[in-house]
Amino acid sequence: MKWLSPSSIRIRLFFLACAMLVPIALLLMYNVYQQREYALKSARENAERIMDFAILQEEEILRGTRQILGMLADIPAVARGGRECNELLGSLLENAPQYTNFGVARRNGEVYCSALPLEKPVDISDRSYFRDAVEKRSFSIGEFQVGRITSKPAINFGYPVLDKNGNVTAVVYAALDLDRVAKLEYEVDAQTPANSSYVKLDRNGSVLSSYPVAYVFGRGSPLEKPLFEKISTERKGMFVASGVDGVNRLYVFSSLRGPLYRDGIYLLLGIPTQTLFAEFNRQLVWNLSVLGAALLLALAAMWIGGRRLIVRPVEVLVDASKRLAAGDLAARTGLTSTPGELGHLGRAFDQMAADLERKKQNLSETRKRLASILSTSPAIVFTYAVSDKGQSDPEYIPTFVSDRIRDWFGYEPREIEGNASWWKQNVHPEDLPAGRWGRSRLDQETVSREYRFREKGGNYRWVLDRSALRRDKEGNPVEVVGSWTDITENRLAQEQVKNALRMETVLRTIDTKILAGERIEETLQVVCDAIVAMGYRICWVGLAEPDGTVRPVASRGFDEGYLESMRFRWDDAPEGGGPTGIAIRTRRPCVIHSIAENGLYAPWRQVALERGYRSSASIPLISGQGDTVGVLHAYAAEEGAFTPDEVARLEIFAQQCAITVINARRIEDLHDANQRLKFHVNRMPLAYIVWDADFKVAEWNPAAEWIFGWKAEEALGRHPYELIVPLEEWPHTDKVWSKLLAGDQSSYSLNANTRKDGKKITCEWFNSPLREAGGKINGVLSMAHDVTEKTQLERQLQTAQRMEAVGTLAGGIAHDFNNALTGIFGFSEMIRPQLAGNERALSNLEEVLRCAQRASTLTRQLLTYSRRQIIDPVNLNLNSVITELLKLVSKVVGEHIDLRTFLARDLPTIRADVGQMEQVVMNLALNA
Repeated sequence: MKWLSPSSIRIRLFFLACAMLVPIALLLMYNVYQQREYALKSARENAERIMDFAILQEEEILRGTRQILGMLADIPAVARGGRECNELLGSLLENAPQYTNFGVARRNGEVYCSALPLEKPVDISDRSYFRDAVEKRSFSIGEFQVGRITSKPAINFGYPVLDKNGNVTAVVYAALDLDRVAKLEYEVDAQTPANSSYVKLDRNGSVLSSYPVAYVFGRGSPLEKPLFEKISTERKGMFVASGVDGVNRLYVFSSLRGPLYRDGIYLLLGIPTQTLFAEFNRQLVWNLSVLGAALLLALAAMWIGGRRLIVRPVEVLVDASKRLAAGDLAARTGLTSTPGELGHLGRAFDQMAADLERKKQNLSETRKRLASILSTSPAIVFTYAVSDKGQSDPEYIPTFVSDRIRDWFGYEPREIEGNASWWKQNVHPEDLPAGRWGRSRLDQETVSREYRFREKGGNYRWVLDRSALRRDKEGNPVEVVGSWTDITENRLAQEQVKNALRMETVLRTIDTKILAGERIEETLQVVCDAIVAMGYRICWVGLAEPDGTVRPVASRGFDEGYLESMRFRWDDAPEGGGPTGIAIRTRRPCVIHSIAENGLYAPWRQVALERGYRSSASIPLISGQGDTVGVLHAYAAEEGAFTPDEVARLEIFAQQCAITVINARRIEDLHDANQRLKFHVNRMPLAYIVWDADFKVAEWNPAAEWIFGWKAEEALGRHPYELIVPLEEWPHTDKVWSKLLAGDQSSYSLNANTRKDGKKITCEWFNSPLREAGGKINGVLSMAHDVTEKTQLERQLQTAQRMEAVGTLAGGIAHDFNNALTGIFGFSEMIRPQLAGNERALSNLEEVLRCAQRASTLTRQLLTYSRRQIIDPVNLNLNSVITELLKLVSKVVGEHIDLRTFLARDLPTIRADVGQMEQVVMNLALNA
C-alpha cells in the first residue's frame, strides 16, 4: 500500500504530528530528570552524614582501646606472662566482645601470652603495629589483617611494655573485631530505605566489613576490578551494581582517612534503585500515558483533513510530472485556480512545462550549429560516459567522436562509439599509465595529457588530450568531454632539441672522462647509454685489433651473453664481410635500412629479427692520422630509422669514441713509460728525491734508503732538516733552496749530511726545479751520491803527494849535505896524525867527528824519508829507532802537537832495514 510508504504524504503528516509533541515529551523527561537528580543529591548528603558518624565511632573505639592497652601494660602479671597473664586477658576478652583477642609478645615478636589458647608458636614481628610500638615506644595502629590465632579479619593495636629504665621489653596488643563495629548499622537503618547496605574497602579493594553481610561481597575478597578502578580514581562518586542477593543498588562511595585507617579506606552506601526512584517512575508512566492519548487524537485529525487538502492536489501534480517525463511537453496540472501553496506549485509546474517546450526547440537549433562547428574544427571532439561500478579503474565508454577522427586516424565514428576498449587497444603501451583516466583522476576537474595514438594503418601520432570531467548534482562523475590536437610535429621538434641537449651533455661527460684518464670501457659505456636513451634498441663499440678481430668493449641493450657469443672481424675473412668489417676497411659508415632484405646480414638475420632489430648503422672510429681504430654499432626497431641527420649525430659520437681510444692508448703508453722510468729510478745507485713546494719529501727511491738509512714510508712528507741535514748545514741548504725556487735551472753542491743512525757522510747533490705546465715551480728534483769514501781517498792521495814532494826535496838536500860530510870526514882523518901528542887538539877533533857522525845519521834519515836509501837489514831494537827519530818526527808533525812515547822495556830485537822502519814510523805519525 503506497500510503504506508515512508515517503507518503500521510505518513509525513503523522511524523509532523509526532514532532509537535516532542517538546512536551522532552519537558516531561526533563522534569523527571530533575527529580531523579534531587533524589541522588539527597542520597549523597545522607551518605556523607553516615560517613561522618563512622569517623566519630572510630575515634571512640580508638580511645577505649588505648586506655585498655595502657592499663594492661602497667600490670606486672602482663610483663611476666604465664597462666596468670592468660587468665587476665581471657577475662578481659569476655567483657569486651568487640575484640577478637588480647595478647602480649616479647621484643622479638614471639607471643607468650594470649586471651585465646596458642595451638602453636606465633611470631608477629612482621606486623606493622608491633614494629611501630617497639620503634616509637607509643600506642600504634595496624592495618586490616586476618589474625594468626583467631583466623578472623581484624585491626590490631599495640602498646609498649617498658621496664624501669624505659626500655621496651614487650608489646601488649588487642585485635578489634570488624564484625562487632556495629553502631553504624543503626544509623544505616534509620536514615536509608529498606534493604540498603554499607561496605568498607581497604586501599587494595578488599572488603573489610559490610552490612548486611549477605547483601554484598565476601569479606577479604577483592571488589571487581572495573568498579574498584572507578572508586580509587574518582575518590568520590556513584555507580549502580548488583550484589550477591541480585538487588540493583545505587552505591554512593567516598574515600575516608580516619584514626583506624591511616592509609585510607573507601566507604560504599548502597540504596536499592527500585525504592529510590519508585515515585518518580510512577509519575513518568502517568505523564507518558496522557501524552500518548493526545498524539492519537492529533493523528486522527491529520488523516481526515490531509486527504482533501493535500493528498489529492499532490496526486494531480505527480500525474502531470509522469506525462512530462515521458516526453509529453504539453502536459499541464490544471491547478491554476487552487488557492495556497499547492496552487502556486501547480502554476509553477505549468510554466516550467511551457519553458521546456520552448527550450527543446532552441536545443534542436543549437545542435545543428554545433554539428557545423565540429565539421570545420581542426581538433577532434569527443565525449565519454563514466561507468563507475567500484572496480579498480572506472570504465569510459565513447558516446560521441567528431568526424575529424576519420581524417587523422582513419577510424569511423561508428566504430568507436560504444566501444569501451577502443582507447586502450590503440594507445601506445608506454604511454598507457600516464594517459588513462584512473580512479585517482576522478578528483580532478580538468586534465591535459600527451601520448601516442595508433592510426588505423599502424603508425603512431602524438596528440594533446584536454579533457574535463562533468558531474551530476550529487558530485558523481558522469561524463568526460574533451578534444584531441595533433602535436606530432611539435613533439618531433622537442625530441630533436632533447637529443641535441643530451648529445651535448654526453660529449661534455666524455671530455671530462678523457681528461680524467678514466678507463676506456667506462667512457665508451657512456656513449652506448646515451645512444640507447635516444630511442635505439641496442648499441655497442668494438676495437679493431691487429689480428683482424673486433673486440667489443662497451654495450647497452643486449641480452646477457649474446654479444660475447658473436664473432666479428674486419679483415678479408668470411666474418669480415659484414657491416662491421666494411665500415672499418672502407672508413665510411655502413647503414642497413632493412635487415630483413639486405644480404650483408644473411648470417645474423634470423637472430636479429627475433630480437626486434630492423635496421642498423656501423660507424668507423677514425683517428686524427686517418687510422681506423674501431667501430660504433646502433640498431633500431624500425626500418629506415637511420636518416642522414641520425648518421651525422652518430658520427659525432664515433669521433668522440675515437678520441677516447687514442687518448687511452696514449695514457697506456705514458703509463708504460712511467713504469720503465720508475724501474730505472729504483735501480739507479744515486739517491732520487723529489721535494714538494713546502720542501717536504714527495718521492724517495731505494738508493736514498740505502744512503741515508730512512725507509720511504718514514721519509715521505718530512722536511730534510728532520732527516739528513745537520744544523750547521741549514744556512747553506736554505740558500740553495731559495735559488732553485727563484728559477735557478740547476745547482751542484757538496754537503755534509747525517744518516738515520747518526753517522756523518759527505754527498754530492745535483738539484733542478720542477715546473708545472704554466711554468710555476712546484717542487725540486734532487739526485745525491755518497762520496764519503772517495773524499777520504782523495785526502790520503793529497797527503801522499805532499810527502813525496817533501821526500824528493829531503833526498836532494841529504845528498848535497852528505857530500859535504864526506869532505869533513876525509880532512879530519888527514889531520889526525898531525895532532898526535896534542891531547887537547885531538879531543876537539873527536868532537868534530862526533858532530859529523850525527849529521851523517841525519842525512841517512832524510834519505830513508825520501825512499832513496839502499835496503840494509840488520838486528835492531825498535825502542832505539823511535828514540832517535823523535826529533825529526816532532819537527814534521808541527809544534802545536804534543808528541809522547810509551816504550816497552822487554821488547825483543828484530831484523830490518833501519831506514824503512824509520819510514814506517814517520808515515804512522803523519797519517794519525
